[in-house]
Amino acid sequence: MPGVPSNKACERCKKRHLKCDEARPQCQRCINAAVDCPGYVQTCKFIDQGAAVRRRYAPYHGEQVNRHHNPANTLGNALTSKQTLPRNPLGTNPDAAGRAMPGPSRVQSATTVPAPGSTLGIHQLVSNSPAGDSLQSSSPGASMQARSIIPTPDGFSQDIDPAGIVRPDPFIGPPWNDVRSSSTPKQPFNDLAYGSAAMTPRRRQESSHTEHTSPQSPSQADENESIQDMYSDLISDSGYEESFLVRYYVEALAPWLDLSDPRKFFATHVPLRAKDDVALRYSITALAAKHLGRMKGVKITENTGLFTTPAMMETYSDVSDAEWLHKATTYCYLAGQRLNTALSESYTAVSSSAVLKSPFETINDWLRRQYKKAPSDSETQTVLGKRLENSLAVSTILNLYKSMDEPAENWHSHLSGVKPLFETIVRLFDDMTPAPTSFPPGVIAAFWNVVRQDYLTSYLNRMQTHLDPNNFKLWRYAGIPLDDEGNIGSIRNTFSLPEDLSFHSLARLSCKVVNFMAESKKSFLQQLIRSPSVEGSGASSPYPTTSTWLDLSFEYQAWVERLPESFRPCVRLDKPRNLAAMPGATPVPFPEVYYSLPSYAFAMQMCHFGRLALSLNRPADALTAPSTAFDRVQGYRELTKEVDYRCKEIIGIALARPQTCARVYMAPLLFAVGQFQEALEEQQIVVDLLRGIEADLGWETDSKIKALQTLWNHQ
Repeated sequence: MPGVPSNKACERCKKRHLKCDEARPQCQRCINAAVDCPGYVQTCKFIDQGAAVRRRYAPYHGEQVNRHHNPANTLGNALTSKQTLPRNPLGTNPDAAGRAMPGPSRVQSATTVPAPGSTLGIHQLVSNSPAGDSLQSSSPGASMQARSIIPTPDGFSQDIDPAGIVRPDPFIGPPWNDVRSSSTPKQPFNDLAYGSAAMTPRRRQESSHTEHTSPQSPSQADENESIQDMYSDLISDSGYEESFLVRYYVEALAPWLDLSDPRKFFATHVPLRAKDDVALRYSITALAAKHLGRMKGVKITENTGLFTTPAMMETYSDVSDAEWLHKATTYCYLAGQRLNTALSESYTAVSSSAVLKSPFETINDWLRRQYKKAPSDSETQTVLGKRLENSLAVSTILNLYKSMDEPAENWHSHLSGVKPLFETIVRLFDDMTPAPTSFPPGVIAAFWNVVRQDYLTSYLNRMQTHLDPNNFKLWRYAGIPLDDEGNIGSIRNTFSLPEDLSFHSLARLSCKVVNFMAESKKSFLQQLIRSPSVEGSGASSPYPTTSTWLDLSFEYQAWVERLPESFRPCVRLDKPRNLAAMPGATPVPFPEVYYSLPSYAFAMQMCHFGRLALSLNRPADALTAPSTAFDRVQGYRELTKEVDYRCKEIIGIALARPQTCARVYMAPLLFAVGQFQEALEEQQIVVDLLRGIEADLGWETDSKIKALQTLWNHQ
């Protein structure tokens, strides 16, 4: 098997987890610290990269050597490896009774030495796992680490290193850390869709045997080999790297997905479920690695101690942004591959073309197959609901992964397949017995993330939203108690709405306004080209009509009147002034408005944006239009005041710098209100806010800045 250097760093840098320059005879870090460099240990690390490498190096594999081995030689090799074991890192020495005794004695191998005439092969002493394990050998004079074999409850063996750490199974994927891999509980249910995550060791051996013996086409073999190569790039120190990335996701990125979720599903439940769901784990690490690459390796976590030492999982060795982006791409591909494999309900390999398919379309295909089965018992519904939650969480995280560095106009294509997917979910839940009153929490959390991106990108493209706001049954399942006319029913014993219901009802109202604007643009284009649908005989005025505009205006007014008290800003500066500037300096032309929760800040921005869009897109009507020139001028003045007020409120909320989960979604709104700024100072403030979002959060805003500058130059 191929041997590669395991670690070229000196012993001091390796223990301190520092990047070593590998200078000889002493590294620069030790010289700067005025200490003697302990030197370098030249060890080779042999990595089993799967069936492709085993086929390539078949003449040298243990199975062929085993046919000609001598039991006496096996015994001699076992005794030799036992005599050259390193010192016990835990400082214990098991006595004859099996008790741990303190002392610096050598570790005794747990491997039973075979008696003369035994048929135990040398390859069984080295590795007994289905996929093979790593063997570390050292140069002459250095100690060799031998593997130990421990029995498992199902009668098979699993190898451990002298430190007592169980090796991860490459078929399942790297664990969070080495300790978790030895104590992971069994799956709550054993379903084919979870693939390798639910396989017992015997089934993994059978699957591995099938993979070795079944014929494969050259393209499929090359594809499997490329996946193994990608996995081998990540397997080095994978437990530590994944622990770092998962913690970074929970602290910095999960709040972006939990903006309006009081349960905090993506921050609380998703990391726990990712322990047993490989696709979910890879999607988390892909998102975290990509964000670190966008941030040039700078963390944006709020848990920053000024006088305390960070935890080991909070730090990571110096990694360039290009390497983080490469890791993110690999993790993302593996996440898509695992998701397709899990939902294919088979053990066959998934082609790369299927991995490139939209995750929402993949889930929809799987749900259609489940719909034909018509699940009725409660246990099947529970399993189906959990699998659906996990799959939607993977799709939502990967969707955020793709949206991070692309213009918001491109988000519309990322959401293709969302409408038929949720329509299938609604039909599936309708047929359940008993019929549930709402989606599971994970489905609801994914749904509102899709809605948020849907109306933002649809506004920029002047297109209809993917999700229909008039599909009352869908929004009822999502948590909004709508009646048959689409109005929110009365809440018991209170006039105001709960905070989460207020936020979600505003999101649905925003979808209706965006569709109204899309229809206004369509109607305007039809009038320009004199479409027959407009000039048809007896045709009424095209949608949208004044009555539709009035209905939306009344809905906004009713939403504001039913807001809870907590939606009011807790701090407001109408004329903020820089205290470090000169006494006669001009104050900032915008206020600073700060809300206690980021969801409130974003909700109020969306409220001002929706009412601004309605004011600018009021349809002409012969009955309500101004009759005289003075009335028209007066109407223009009132519209100008309305636009100025709404723009100042939206920019003022952004100037107060709410939490990151609200700032990442502000770019389309700042782009919308930035078009109305005429003074150079006001334009510069909008540009600084957009640049700050990209610099602080890694969110793409450069395209919006260039579009605004082009627009301002032509004014």
